[in-house]
Amino acid sequence: MLYLDKQTHQYTLDGKPLPSVTQIVTSVVGSPNADEYYLQRGRVLHQAIALALTGRLDRSTVDPRIAGRLAQAEKAVTELAISNPIVEVMLAHPLYKYAGTADLYADGLLVDWKSSDDSRAEIQLGGYVLLLEADKKPVKRCAAIVLDDDRYTVHWYKPSRASRLFLAALTLYAWKEET
Repeated sequence: MLYLDKQTHQYTLDGKPLPSVTQIVTSVVGSPNADEYYLQRGRVLHQAIALALTGRLDRSTVDPRIAGRLAQAEKAVTELAISNPIVEVMLAHPLYKYAGTADLYADGLLVDWKSSDDSRAEIQLGGYVLLLEADKKPVKRCAAIVLDDDRYTVHWYKPSRASRLFLAALTLYAWKEET
């Protein structure tokens, strides 16, 4: 059984630890220099988006500091005609032995929400593409959607290229772990 300890962000599968997509990418490419406030804001925003898209968000609880970005995520879903999304899809890859949680999957579209531009997004999306496809959910298109208070920006990536980039990162990650 796949389990995620939300405090440590550690995935385990049947009790054995698995690296996450984010851990792999960060180990190889580095991490953005984000202050803890912005990291926390991103986590809260992701949670609010997931609740909103599943119809479980109590809007009276939305912090005004994320309200604009949440509205932009909902606008993006409407304007991109995303219907029946599966949100926060937690998966483990049976062959490559890593895990991750995709933000949104709907009818062949994979979306990763971002609070700011992140040059690592394409590689990260590649990890989620491989996870979804291993779970028999084909990915035809993938995008990182950057949310601001008053607008959103869509960065489209080719799933095949994103997957290849992630596999390269995974290979380097495994090499670093061995040495």
